Amino acid sequence: MTDMGKGSLRGICVVGLNYTDQLLIAGGDGPVQALRVAVRALLEDGFGAAQVRQTMPCGAIILRLQDAPRDVLLDRVRATLAQVPECRKRVGSIDYATTAHAGIVWTEGGTDTEELTRIASAACAAANIRGLDLVEYDSVDHPHLQADILSARLLADALSAMRDRRLVLYAQQIVDIDETSPVLQYEVLVKMRDRAGREHSPSAFLPLAERTGMICLMDGWIIREAILGHAEALVRMEHIHISLNMSGRTLSSPGFWREIETILTQTGIAPARIQFEITETSAIYDLPRAKENVQAFRRMGCSVALDDFGAGLSGFSYLTDLDVNCVKIDGGLVANVVYPQRRELKIVEALVSLCSDLGLDVVGEHVSSPQIFDILRDLGVTKMQGYSIGESVPYETIFVPRGEVRRTGSAPA
Repeated sequence: MTDMGKGSLRGICVVGLNYTDQLLIAGGDGPVQALRVAVRALLEDGFGAAQVRQTMPCGAIILRLQDAPRDVLLDRVRATLAQVPECRKRVGSIDYATTAHAGIVWTEGGTDTEELTRIASAACAAANIRGLDLVEYDSVDHPHLQADILSARLLADALSAMRDRRLVLYAQQIVDIDETSPVLQYEVLVKMRDRAGREHSPSAFLPLAERTGMICLMDGWIIREAILGHAEALVRMEHIHISLNMSGRTLSSPGFWREIETILTQTGIAPARIQFEITETSAIYDLPRAKENVQAFRRMGCSVALDDFGAGLSGFSYLTDLDVNCVKIDGGLVANVVYPQRRELKIVEALVSLCSDLGLDVVGEHVSSPQIFDILRDLGVTKMQGYSIGESVPYETIFVPRGEVRRTGSAPA
Protein backbone atom coordinates (compact mmCIF):
# COMPACT_ATOMS: atom_id res chain seq x y z
CA MET A 1 0.00 0.00 0.00
CA THR A 2 1.81 3.12 -1.24
CA ASP A 3 0.20 6.54 -1.31
CA MET A 4 3.39 8.59 -1.56
CA GLY A 5 3.12 9.01 -5.31
CA LYS A 6 0.25 11.46 -4.93
CA GLY A 7 2.77 14.08 -3.78
CA SER A 8 0.45 15.78 -1.30
CA LEU A 9 0.82 13.49 1.72
CA ARG A 10 2.91 15.24 4.37
CA GLY A 11 2.51 12.86 7.28
CA ILE A 12 0.59 10.31 9.28
CA CYS A 13 -0.88 11.02 12.71
CA VAL A 14 -2.10 8.40 15.18
CA VAL A 15 -4.43 9.65 17.93
CA GLY A 16 -5.04 7.69 21.12
CA LEU A 17 -7.39 8.35 24.05
CA ASN A 18 -6.04 8.66 27.58
CA TYR A 19 -7.03 6.64 30.66
CA THR A 20 -9.39 4.31 28.77
CA ASP A 21 -8.74 1.60 31.39
CA GLN A 22 -10.15 3.88 34.09
CA LEU A 23 -13.14 4.72 31.90
CA LEU A 24 -13.83 1.01 31.43
CA ILE A 25 -13.75 0.51 35.20
CA ALA A 26 -15.99 3.50 35.82
CA GLY A 27 -18.57 3.04 33.12
CA GLY A 28 -17.90 -0.08 31.08
CA ASP A 29 -17.25 -0.35 27.38
CA GLY A 30 -20.14 1.93 26.33
CA PRO A 31 -18.62 5.30 27.30
CA VAL A 32 -15.25 4.36 25.80
CA GLN A 33 -16.74 3.39 22.45
CA ALA A 34 -18.95 6.49 22.43
CA LEU A 35 -15.96 8.74 23.09
CA ARG A 36 -13.95 7.09 20.31
CA VAL A 37 -16.81 7.74 17.90
CA ALA A 38 -17.02 11.35 19.06
CA VAL A 39 -13.28 11.94 18.70
CA ARG A 40 -13.32 10.39 15.24
CA ALA A 41 -16.12 12.77 14.28
CA LEU A 42 -14.07 15.67 15.65
CA LEU A 43 -11.12 14.63 13.46
CA GLU A 44 -13.39 14.29 10.42
CA ASP A 45 -14.76 17.80 11.01
CA GLY A 46 -11.27 19.26 11.30
CA PHE A 47 -9.49 17.39 8.52
CA GLY A 48 -12.19 15.91 6.31
CA ALA A 49 -13.78 12.48 6.52
CA ALA A 50 -11.54 11.11 3.76
CA GLN A 51 -8.40 11.79 5.81
CA VAL A 52 -9.51 9.73 8.81
CA ARG A 53 -8.40 6.34 7.62
CA GLN A 54 -9.39 3.78 10.22
CA THR A 55 -9.39 2.82 13.87
CA MET A 56 -6.60 0.51 14.99
CA PRO A 57 -7.25 -2.61 17.11
CA CYS A 58 -6.01 -0.71 20.18
CA GLY A 59 -8.62 1.99 19.53
CA ALA A 60 -6.21 4.61 18.18
CA ILE A 61 -7.34 6.56 15.12
CA ILE A 62 -5.20 7.00 11.99
CA LEU A 63 -5.22 10.42 10.36
CA ARG A 64 -3.63 11.46 7.05
CA LEU A 65 -2.05 14.90 7.07
CA GLN A 66 -1.97 16.57 3.65
CA ASP A 67 -3.15 19.44 1.44
CA ALA A 68 -1.65 22.15 3.67
CA PRO A 69 1.77 23.36 4.89
CA ARG A 70 3.28 21.35 7.73
CA ASP A 71 3.02 24.13 10.33
CA VAL A 72 -0.65 24.62 9.50
CA LEU A 73 -1.33 20.89 9.86
CA LEU A 74 0.55 20.75 13.15
CA ASP A 75 -1.41 23.68 14.57
CA ARG A 76 -4.61 21.97 13.47
CA VAL A 77 -3.63 18.73 15.25
CA ARG A 78 -2.79 20.60 18.46
CA ALA A 79 -6.06 22.51 18.34
CA THR A 80 -7.99 19.28 17.81
CA LEU A 81 -6.31 17.58 20.75
CA ALA A 82 -7.28 20.56 22.91
CA GLN A 83 -10.93 20.07 21.90
CA VAL A 84 -11.10 16.37 22.81
CA PRO A 85 -12.24 17.01 26.43
CA GLU A 86 -15.32 18.72 24.99
CA CYS A 87 -16.45 15.41 23.45
CA ARG A 88 -18.49 14.47 26.50
CA LYS A 89 -20.87 11.54 26.44
CA ARG A 90 -23.66 11.22 28.99
CA VAL A 91 -24.54 7.77 30.30
CA GLY A 92 -27.25 7.89 32.89
CA SER A 93 -26.46 10.88 35.10
CA ILE A 94 -22.70 10.93 34.36
CA ASP A 95 -20.90 12.92 31.67
CA TYR A 96 -17.87 10.93 30.55
CA ALA A 97 -14.93 12.73 28.95
CA THR A 98 -11.27 12.12 28.25
CA THR A 99 -8.13 13.67 26.81
CA ALA A 100 -5.95 12.47 23.95
CA HIS A 101 -2.35 12.12 22.85
CA ALA A 102 -0.92 11.77 19.37
CA GLY A 103 2.13 10.82 17.39
CA ILE A 104 3.14 12.19 13.99
CA VAL A 105 5.73 11.19 11.44
CA TRP A 106 6.45 13.60 8.60
CA THR A 107 7.61 12.39 5.21
CA GLU A 108 8.87 13.65 1.89
CA GLY A 109 7.81 10.47 0.16
CA GLY A 110 9.39 7.10 -0.49
CA THR A 111 7.88 5.26 2.49
CA ASP A 112 4.65 3.33 2.22
CA THR A 113 1.67 4.18 4.36
CA GLU A 114 1.81 0.96 6.35
CA GLU A 115 5.35 1.69 7.52
CA LEU A 116 4.49 5.33 8.25
CA THR A 117 1.53 4.19 10.33
CA ARG A 118 3.77 1.88 12.35
CA ILE A 119 6.19 4.75 13.00
CA ALA A 120 3.39 7.17 13.91
CA SER A 121 2.07 4.52 16.31
CA ALA A 122 5.51 4.42 17.95
CA ALA A 123 5.36 8.21 18.33
CA CYS A 124 1.86 7.95 19.81
CA ALA A 125 3.05 5.31 22.30
CA ALA A 126 6.02 7.52 23.22
CA ALA A 127 3.66 10.42 23.91
CA ASN A 128 1.53 8.24 26.16
CA ILE A 129 4.51 6.84 28.08
CA ARG A 130 6.08 10.27 28.58
CA GLY A 131 2.84 11.97 29.52
CA LEU A 132 2.94 14.35 26.53
CA ASP A 133 0.15 15.55 24.26
CA LEU A 134 2.18 15.07 21.11
CA VAL A 135 5.40 13.49 19.89
CA GLU A 136 6.50 14.09 16.31
CA TYR A 137 9.33 12.65 14.27
CA ASP A 138 10.75 14.75 11.45
CA SER A 139 11.51 11.69 9.37
CA VAL A 140 11.66 7.92 9.49
CA ASP A 141 15.37 8.29 10.39
CA HIS A 142 14.85 10.55 13.43
CA PRO A 143 17.28 9.41 16.19
CA HIS A 144 14.61 9.51 18.90
CA LEU A 145 12.44 7.25 16.76
CA GLN A 146 15.26 4.77 16.31
CA ALA A 147 15.86 4.78 20.08
CA ASP A 148 12.14 4.18 20.76
CA ILE A 149 12.02 1.34 18.25
CA LEU A 150 15.15 -0.22 19.75
CA SER A 151 13.63 -0.02 23.26
CA ALA A 152 10.44 -1.68 22.04
CA ARG A 153 12.36 -4.46 20.33
CA LEU A 154 14.56 -5.11 23.34
CA LEU A 155 11.55 -5.16 25.67
CA ALA A 156 9.75 -7.61 23.38
CA ASP A 157 12.86 -9.81 23.45
CA ALA A 158 13.43 -9.57 27.21
CA LEU A 159 11.88 -12.89 28.22
CA SER A 160 13.85 -14.72 25.56
CA ALA A 161 16.99 -12.85 26.59
CA MET A 162 16.56 -14.12 30.14
CA ARG A 163 15.93 -17.65 28.95
CA ASP A 164 18.91 -17.59 26.57
CA ARG A 165 21.15 -15.82 29.10
CA ARG A 166 21.54 -12.79 26.87
CA LEU A 167 21.14 -10.52 29.86
CA VAL A 168 24.79 -9.94 30.75
CA LEU A 169 25.88 -8.93 34.24
CA TYR A 170 28.56 -6.32 34.85
CA ALA A 171 29.96 -4.91 38.07
CA GLN A 172 31.31 -1.51 39.09
CA GLN A 173 33.27 -1.06 42.30
CA ILE A 174 31.98 1.15 45.09
CA VAL A 175 35.26 2.31 46.58
CA ASP A 176 35.74 2.93 50.30
CA ILE A 177 38.25 5.72 50.84
CA ASP A 178 39.42 3.83 53.93
CA GLU A 179 42.36 1.89 52.49
CA THR A 180 42.39 -0.48 55.46
CA SER A 181 38.92 -1.85 54.70
CA PRO A 182 39.14 -5.50 53.59
CA VAL A 183 35.81 -5.30 51.75
CA LEU A 184 35.45 -5.01 47.99
CA GLN A 185 31.92 -3.84 47.17
CA TYR A 186 30.44 -3.89 43.67
CA GLU A 187 27.18 -2.68 42.19
CA VAL A 188 25.73 -5.27 39.82
CA LEU A 189 24.73 -3.80 36.45
CA VAL A 190 23.10 -5.37 33.41
CA LYS A 191 23.26 -5.09 29.65
CA MET A 192 21.22 -6.92 27.03
CA ARG A 193 22.74 -8.76 24.10
CA ASP A 194 20.45 -8.81 21.05
CA ARG A 195 20.12 -11.74 18.68
CA ALA A 196 22.91 -10.35 16.48
CA GLY A 197 25.29 -10.32 19.44
CA ARG A 198 25.30 -6.56 20.01
CA GLU A 199 25.25 -5.42 23.64
CA HIS A 200 22.91 -2.59 24.66
CA SER A 201 23.23 -0.39 27.73
CA PRO A 202 20.53 -0.49 30.43
CA SER A 203 19.27 2.95 29.33
CA ALA A 204 18.05 1.31 26.11
CA PHE A 205 15.61 -1.07 27.82
CA LEU A 206 15.28 -0.58 31.61
CA PRO A 207 13.18 2.64 31.55
CA LEU A 208 10.57 0.99 29.32
CA ALA A 209 10.74 -2.18 31.42
CA GLU A 210 10.05 -0.01 34.49
CA ARG A 211 6.93 1.46 32.92
CA THR A 212 5.50 -1.84 31.71
CA GLY A 213 6.10 -4.07 34.72
CA MET A 214 8.60 -6.31 32.92
CA ILE A 215 11.15 -4.97 35.40
CA CYS A 216 9.86 -7.31 38.12
CA LEU A 217 10.83 -10.36 36.07
CA MET A 218 14.17 -8.81 35.18
CA ASP A 219 14.92 -7.85 38.79
CA GLY A 220 14.25 -11.41 39.92
CA TRP A 221 16.40 -12.88 37.16
CA ILE A 222 19.32 -10.54 37.91
CA ILE A 223 19.19 -11.22 41.65
CA ARG A 224 19.07 -14.99 41.15
CA GLU A 225 21.83 -14.92 38.55
CA ALA A 226 24.08 -12.66 40.63
CA ILE A 227 23.72 -14.77 43.80
CA LEU A 228 22.67 -18.32 42.87
CA GLY A 229 24.55 -18.28 39.56
CA HIS A 230 27.79 -17.37 41.34
CA ALA A 231 27.12 -18.86 44.78
CA GLU A 232 30.30 -20.95 44.93
CA ALA A 233 32.53 -17.97 44.16
CA LEU A 234 30.64 -15.71 46.59
CA VAL A 235 30.96 -18.24 49.39
CA ARG A 236 34.65 -18.66 48.69
CA MET A 237 35.48 -14.95 48.45
CA GLU A 238 33.96 -13.52 51.62
CA HIS A 239 35.53 -10.09 51.12
CA ILE A 240 33.30 -9.42 48.10
CA HIS A 241 30.00 -7.65 48.82
CA ILE A 242 27.43 -6.97 46.11
CA SER A 243 24.80 -4.27 45.65
CA LEU A 244 21.70 -5.17 43.64
CA ASN A 245 19.20 -2.75 42.10
CA MET A 246 15.53 -3.20 42.90
CA SER A 247 12.73 -1.29 41.23
CA GLY A 248 9.79 0.24 43.07
CA ARG A 249 7.51 -2.30 41.39
CA THR A 250 9.56 -5.23 42.67
CA LEU A 251 9.82 -3.71 46.12
CA SER A 252 6.01 -3.43 46.15
CA SER A 253 5.60 -7.17 45.49
CA PRO A 254 4.01 -8.89 48.49
CA GLY A 255 6.40 -11.09 50.39
CA PHE A 256 9.31 -10.58 48.01
CA TRP A 257 11.64 -10.77 51.01
CA ARG A 258 10.84 -14.48 51.35
CA GLU A 259 12.44 -15.19 47.98
CA ILE A 260 15.58 -13.36 49.11
CA GLU A 261 15.60 -15.24 52.42
CA THR A 262 15.31 -18.55 50.55
CA ILE A 263 18.20 -17.65 48.24
CA LEU A 264 20.47 -16.63 51.12
CA THR A 265 19.56 -19.70 53.17
CA GLN A 266 20.16 -21.96 50.19
CA THR A 267 23.61 -20.50 49.48
CA GLY A 268 24.75 -19.79 53.02
CA ILE A 269 25.93 -16.31 52.04
CA ALA A 270 25.96 -13.83 54.92
CA PRO A 271 23.14 -11.28 54.42
CA ALA A 272 25.51 -8.48 55.51
CA ARG A 273 27.30 -8.97 52.18
CA ILE A 274 24.18 -8.09 50.20
CA GLN A 275 22.82 -4.58 49.63
CA PHE A 276 19.67 -3.64 47.76
CA GLU A 277 19.47 -0.29 45.98
CA ILE A 278 16.07 1.35 45.61
CA THR A 279 15.93 3.96 42.88
CA GLU A 280 14.39 7.17 44.19
CA THR A 281 12.93 7.97 40.77
CA SER A 282 11.22 4.57 40.51
CA ALA A 283 7.61 4.69 41.65
CA ILE A 284 6.72 2.57 44.68
CA TYR A 285 3.17 1.44 44.02
CA ASP A 286 2.39 -0.08 47.41
CA LEU A 287 4.28 1.67 50.20
CA PRO A 288 3.09 -0.62 53.06
CA ARG A 289 4.34 -3.70 51.19
CA ALA A 290 7.57 -1.90 50.27
CA LYS A 291 8.12 -1.08 53.95
CA GLU A 292 7.45 -4.72 54.86
CA ASN A 293 10.07 -5.91 52.37
CA VAL A 294 12.67 -3.35 53.45
CA GLN A 295 12.13 -4.12 57.14
CA ALA A 296 12.51 -7.84 56.40
CA PHE A 297 15.74 -7.26 54.46
CA ARG A 298 17.12 -5.27 57.37
CA ARG A 299 16.07 -7.92 59.90
CA MET A 300 17.95 -10.50 57.84
CA GLY A 301 21.04 -8.31 58.01
CA CYS A 302 21.04 -6.98 54.44
CA SER A 303 21.79 -3.33 53.72
CA VAL A 304 19.31 -1.14 51.86
CA ALA A 305 20.38 1.97 49.96
CA LEU A 306 18.31 4.78 48.51
CA ASP A 307 19.76 5.30 45.04
CA ASP A 308 19.79 8.50 42.96
CA PHE A 309 18.96 10.53 46.07
CA GLY A 310 18.14 14.10 45.09
CA ALA A 311 16.99 13.24 41.56
CA GLY A 312 13.25 13.30 42.28
CA LEU A 313 10.70 14.67 44.68
CA SER A 314 10.14 11.48 46.67
CA GLY A 315 13.56 11.08 48.27
CA PHE A 316 12.88 12.61 51.67
CA SER A 317 9.56 10.79 51.91
CA TYR A 318 11.29 7.47 51.21
CA LEU A 319 14.02 8.39 53.67
CA THR A 320 11.30 8.81 56.30
CA ASP A 321 9.18 5.78 55.37
CA LEU A 322 11.82 3.19 54.50
CA ASP A 323 14.42 1.79 56.89
CA VAL A 324 17.43 2.43 54.64
CA ASN A 325 20.95 2.59 56.02
CA CYS A 326 22.71 4.08 52.98
CA VAL A 327 22.13 6.95 50.57
CA LYS A 328 23.67 7.26 47.11
CA ILE A 329 23.73 10.90 46.04
CA ASP A 330 22.48 11.41 42.50
CA GLY A 331 25.14 11.83 39.85
CA GLY A 332 23.46 14.92 38.46
CA LEU A 333 24.18 16.70 41.73
CA VAL A 334 27.65 15.21 42.08
CA ALA A 335 28.74 16.31 38.61
CA ASN A 336 28.22 19.99 39.47
CA VAL A 337 29.93 20.22 42.86
CA VAL A 338 32.99 21.62 41.05
CA TYR A 339 31.10 24.85 40.36
CA PRO A 340 30.95 26.90 43.60
CA GLN A 341 28.50 29.38 42.09
CA ARG A 342 25.91 26.66 41.52
CA ARG A 343 23.50 25.33 44.13
CA GLU A 344 24.53 21.70 43.80
CA LEU A 345 27.58 22.04 46.03
CA LYS A 346 25.48 23.42 48.90
CA ILE A 347 22.79 20.79 48.33
CA VAL A 348 25.31 17.94 48.45
CA GLU A 349 26.93 19.46 51.54
CA ALA A 350 23.55 19.61 53.26
CA LEU A 351 22.67 16.03 52.24
CA VAL A 352 25.95 14.69 53.57
CA SER A 353 25.41 16.53 56.87
CA LEU A 354 21.85 15.22 57.14
CA CYS A 355 22.91 11.63 56.46
CA SER A 356 25.71 11.94 58.99
CA ASP A 357 23.21 13.09 61.62
CA LEU A 358 20.95 10.13 60.76
CA GLY A 359 23.82 7.65 60.90
CA LEU A 360 23.56 6.73 57.21
CA ASP A 361 26.39 5.73 54.91
CA VAL A 362 26.84 8.05 51.93
CA VAL A 363 28.04 7.11 48.44
CA GLY A 364 28.91 9.67 45.78
CA GLU A 365 27.80 8.40 42.37
CA HIS A 366 29.17 9.22 38.91
CA VAL A 367 32.47 10.53 40.21
CA SER A 368 34.01 11.56 36.89
CA SER A 369 37.17 13.42 37.89
CA PRO A 370 39.82 13.61 40.63
CA GLN A 371 38.53 17.10 41.50
CA ILE A 372 35.03 15.76 42.25
CA PHE A 373 36.57 12.94 44.28
CA ASP A 374 38.50 15.40 46.44
CA ILE A 375 35.52 17.71 46.99
CA LEU A 376 33.25 14.84 48.06
CA ARG A 377 35.91 13.41 50.36
CA ASP A 378 36.36 16.81 52.00
CA LEU A 379 32.58 17.04 52.48
CA GLY A 380 32.63 13.75 54.35
CA VAL A 381 31.60 11.25 51.68
CA THR A 382 33.32 7.97 52.53
CA LYS A 383 32.45 5.86 49.47
CA MET A 384 32.76 6.73 45.79
CA GLN A 385 31.63 5.23 42.53
CA GLY A 386 32.30 6.37 38.98
CA TYR A 387 34.19 5.74 35.78
CA SER A 388 37.15 7.84 36.87
CA ILE A 389 37.60 5.40 39.75
CA GLY A 390 36.71 2.15 38.06
CA GLU A 391 35.05 1.05 34.83
CA SER A 392 32.34 -1.58 34.91
CA VAL A 393 33.69 -5.06 34.21
CA PRO A 394 32.04 -8.40 33.41
CA TYR A 395 30.59 -9.66 36.66
CA GLU A 396 32.35 -13.01 36.67
CA THR A 397 35.76 -11.31 36.51
CA ILE A 398 35.46 -9.89 40.03
CA PHE A 399 35.83 -13.45 41.30
CA VAL A 400 39.04 -14.12 39.39
CA PRO A 401 41.99 -14.32 41.82
CA ARG A 402 44.48 -11.55 41.26
CA GLY A 403 47.93 -11.10 42.66
CA GLU A 404 47.01 -7.66 43.86
CA VAL A 405 43.55 -6.10 43.75
CA ARG A 406 43.66 -2.42 42.86
CA ARG A 407 42.40 -0.27 45.70
CA THR A 408 41.56 3.39 45.40
CA GLY A 409 41.77 5.24 48.70
CA SER A 410 42.71 8.64 47.39
CA ALA A 411 41.84 10.72 44.38
CA PRO A 412 42.82 8.93 41.15
CA ALA A 413 45.57 10.59 39.20
